[in-house]
Amino acid sequence: MHRPLDVDMRSTHQHRQLERAAGSSQVSTGGALLAFAYRHASKGFAVLAVGLVIATVVSRHPSESASDNGGIAGLSGPLFGGGSSSTTNVGGTYECIPNVDYQDFGSSFKGVSRRDCASLCNAMPNCRVWQHSTNAGGSCTTRYNNYTSFVSAHEGVESCLQMSHNPPDMTAFLGVAHWQGCYYKTAKPFLLDGADEVRRLGAKIIKVAFNFHEPWNDYPWHSPEWPTDTWRTWTPTPVDVARHPYWKSLFEMDFDTYILVAYSNVARSSPDPEDWKAWLDPWYWVFEDPTSQQLRDETAQFYELTEHLLTAYVHKTFVLQMWEGDWTLRQDLPVDQRYNTTASVSRIKADRMVKWLEARQAGVTKARKAVGHKAGATKVYHATEVNLVRESAKEYAQSGRVTHRQDMVTTVLPRVALDMVSYSAYDSTLIPEASTGAFFEALRFIQRMHRRTPESPEKAVYVGEFGVNTMSTDWDDSMEKIKNAVNVGAAAGLAYLIYWQMYDNALNPKGKEHYGLDLCDFRMVAKGPVYDQQYLEGFFLQHPDMEYLRPPASYLKKILHGKFDEVR
Repeated sequence: MHRPLDVDMRSTHQHRQLERAAGSSQVSTGGALLAFAYRHASKGFAVLAVGLVIATVVSRHPSESASDNGGIAGLSGPLFGGGSSSTTNVGGTYECIPNVDYQDFGSSFKGVSRRDCASLCNAMPNCRVWQHSTNAGGSCTTRYNNYTSFVSAHEGVESCLQMSHNPPDMTAFLGVAHWQGCYYKTAKPFLLDGADEVRRLGAKIIKVAFNFHEPWNDYPWHSPEWPTDTWRTWTPTPVDVARHPYWKSLFEMDFDTYILVAYSNVARSSPDPEDWKAWLDPWYWVFEDPTSQQLRDETAQFYELTEHLLTAYVHKTFVLQMWEGDWTLRQDLPVDQRYNTTASVSRIKADRMVKWLEARQAGVTKARKAVGHKAGATKVYHATEVNLVRESAKEYAQSGRVTHRQDMVTTVLPRVALDMVSYSAYDSTLIPEASTGAFFEALRFIQRMHRRTPESPEKAVYVGEFGVNTMSTDWDDSMEKIKNAVNVGAAAGLAYLIYWQMYDNALNPKGKEHYGLDLCDFRMVAKGPVYDQQYLEGFFLQHPDMEYLRPPASYLKKILHGKFDEVR
């Protein structure tokens, strides 16, 4: 669930030297897109052009597997290991020096960092990075009409060139979250109302809050079958939640993939609604070391849920994940420190999280083995979620190690084998450095730190949340950030990219003062839905006036339907 971040907004990203892929004289259409973008001096179209160049070759790139020498497949250099700088003969004629420094040149390419262009291109087998340098004795031309002169006129300019045009299936990549919205469209149970809107957009991947306790907070509208009268004693196991009519209806909808924020009911205890530790009881291990019996129960409940999903549904993929782990690790701190990005995380809590994640993963793994071929094409994976990555990734990029940061990505991920890892990516997608490599660098760092299980899918890292506050960000900046996330995420080999979210779930300060509430939970039902956008935080696709928010929603809808040529 989105939380505002207190991040350093200064431009501190350090450029690193990158390797090029081997040269080839047979190149086709990618450079023409960049040339056209430059000639027309349109920042938005330049973003799109680079995005299409990057996205079109991703579907065949197995970018997640680690190389034998410890580096990440497809990418070499001092940051990721597996290579050193060298010159390359391009077309057998010109010598190109390694790319060393990348700075934006002119407003038409603002936000379309040449460093991203080069690094992402290097990560793909059918892409070539060529560079002009007068010091190398000549120009590395792109062999494109009207573009060679541009390259030769600019020292250090490189171009990303693709060798084929194969648009990926975005429905297997882009998804939308639906969770605790402040308004609704129809009189259907709210879980299904929002799911209908996600499908109407064109997405076949949905992320939802699959909590055993207080589902009426997550999906409060028009949902009489939630047992609100007995909430203090209604403590079903996850498999019982999955059998609830609302959830059965959702799982029978035309979605391919369900990302479920799922917890056990192992520690449900206090009946006191003001006991905040009881409200956070899925995180019981944060406050004290989990007992052996609790861990066994955790494994058993995830076994039962996985077995049920594998046998009850056909041709579906389910990913069972936790919510933002770096915030979770801080929930025993004073209130003003729980969402402090610099608050320290103790080794003891990291040890507890490792035990807890191992128990959850064990349940999923054992159930998959027990069900075996009976599962058919249905798959269930277990994932954790990190949300503070940028600073650790930056420190590693600068020094080759991380010594000052104690985040989940460094203290937990390397110590427990997990099917998948989710990244709630606000700390690297909403900052000025997002377009100069910070997001890509964070993704590669997660991939490097992830310990995969034998059953991990080929693409095992995904972004569980990204989005833009369109109420406080101008349209150009909003679309630049969204397109950058889509293009970089696709080129980095992510499994999924989940937009936060369909309906806005939070009130801004004016809304909090007016309604006396923070999030739109069951208390909002008595006050009614919030259709006035002046009270909303701004993270939404479905506008409260019930028209899609333009242009973010229209952009996502077009690429989800494969209409890349209509995107502007």
